Amino acid sequence: MKNKRLLLIGGVAGITLFTIVGCGSQPNVAPQNKTTAESSMNNTPSNTAKGNATNTVTQPSSSTQSQMPALTSINMVNSKTGWATGHNSVWFTKDGGVSWTQVTPKGLRASSNLQMKVYGIGDKNAWVATSDTSSISNPLSIYYTSNGGQTWVKQGIHDAGDPMSLHFRDQNHGWIALMQGAAMGSERETIYQTNDGGATWNKIAVTNDVKGGTLPFCGDKTGVSFIDNKHGWATGFTPANGHVYLYKTTDDGKDWVSQTLSVPSSVKGAQFTSYPPLFFGHQDGILPVSSGAELVAYRTTDGGKRWVPGKVVRSTVQNPAIQAWSFPTMNNGFATDGDKMFTTTDSGQTWTSFTSNIPLKNVTTMQFVSSTDGWAVISTGALYRTTDGGHTWSKMN
Repeated sequence: MKNKRLLLIGGVAGITLFTIVGCGSQPNVAPQNKTTAESSMNNTPSNTAKGNATNTVTQPSSSTQSQMPALTSINMVNSKTGWATGHNSVWFTKDGGVSWTQVTPKGLRASSNLQMKVYGIGDKNAWVATSDTSSISNPLSIYYTSNGGQTWVKQGIHDAGDPMSLHFRDQNHGWIALMQGAAMGSERETIYQTNDGGATWNKIAVTNDVKGGTLPFCGDKTGVSFIDNKHGWATGFTPANGHVYLYKTTDDGKDWVSQTLSVPSSVKGAQFTSYPPLFFGHQDGILPVSSGAELVAYRTTDGGKRWVPGKVVRSTVQNPAIQAWSFPTMNNGFATDGDKMFTTTDSGQTWTSFTSNIPLKNVTTMQFVSSTDGWAVISTGALYRTTDGGHTWSKMN
């Protein structure tokens, strides 16, 4: 389960106060009617700036560092090119993380409560979503670059909330999920979609505590994933043993229905958090589901109509926890509990474990772009890289 702050957040025009009540067990039924990972479809976009007449172009606070900055997340496009966030900062690399250039948009306001998501496509295109959660009046900001962070366009979106997930299917089609307030066991979520690279964002779904919403308010949320403009999934957590939170839409977020997943018998007593599925084309996908100490990779080969659970991966350490995982392809996957590495070559149906040259304690982000090349960020902000599938990790200095 994720650690959540209790936020009293409303739209830009008003404030919503949530009653603090327990959610209880969520039945596996359809809700009442009426409302990125990482994408594997990294098509190279054009270098045309995405923005409308009200958007502004900002120059970044640019500097190149051979010494590693302290990072909070990483989003690699390939073995050379990638993006990262640090404390109130955005970074860009063209050499696999050996050196980094700070490309933070000047309009980004520093805050100890700044929440950030970055998503890159191709060698030069990226979006950064930011929100200062120190005040409910602080709006969400989205910046776009088409030239590796040399300039940024501030895109038009008028709302507030934590950016939980941000992903693009290609250079034009993207989705962002905002967490807009929490009660005990429940969270408000609003989902926006763009068809023009972020020049405009359209609200397509809200939770059912809002009039017209059909996505359940009950449950903690982790984000969304779409394979096209109609078909998408919302993921999260509910405190019900043996239940996986997964809702599907087939009409661009207007209606959502619960998908029932089979849970392996060895973990039927556990409580699970699901995370946005990763798709490799329109048919093949992986849905990560974690109980904390265990990880189950569900796979689909029919566009998410059916999800089949793989082998349960169990942490081997004291106070067990699978800290991070990554699936660069449909077949290849990686996970770590801070002591051992776990790998699969068959979509999670089987896993093998081994001990790396160094233990990776307190991993916050791990990403592989192939069966060999991967990166891991730990809680201190240090970055590690492997080029042999996780057997050997080197600290990037």
